[in-house]
Amino acid sequence: MERLPVMGPERLILLVESDPIDGAGLEPEDSYPARLERALRARGVNGRLATVRADGGGAALKAQIARLQGKPALALVSGTADAEFISTVVTAVPVHRLDLETPLRGKPDLFVRGGKGLTVRGVEELVGATADGIAQAMPRE
Repeated sequence: MERLPVMGPERLILLVESDPIDGAGLEPEDSYPARLERALRARGVNGRLATVRADGGGAALKAQIARLQGKPALALVSGTADAEFISTVVTAVPVHRLDLETPLRGKPDLFVRGGKGLTVRGVEELVGATADGIAQAMPRE
């Protein structure tokens, strides 16, 4: 796997999930967060993704975020997570809603058998569909 050079200071990006994005049984380097980090670096963003779960209420989400190193530059919201709720929990952090359904709709071959989780190709398709929007949503330093 090719290592991309790191550009600029590392910026923490929260991936707030209501449903897991990763495929079942994928290697860590094939996960959505790992592939998205590489795609963002190729676009000049040195982002480090940290996944937190949206279920459990505001106190649980605040506790997960408190354990992270650094203040997030951006929060990505997926699934049924409520972007307005997230923005009140993660104060002063821009929120970017991810459309994870449209790029995958009607493409059953991108899911593992049974539809629970993405294949490597499904993760690649999702990264391709979301990386530009995320790079553009990153606030200026």
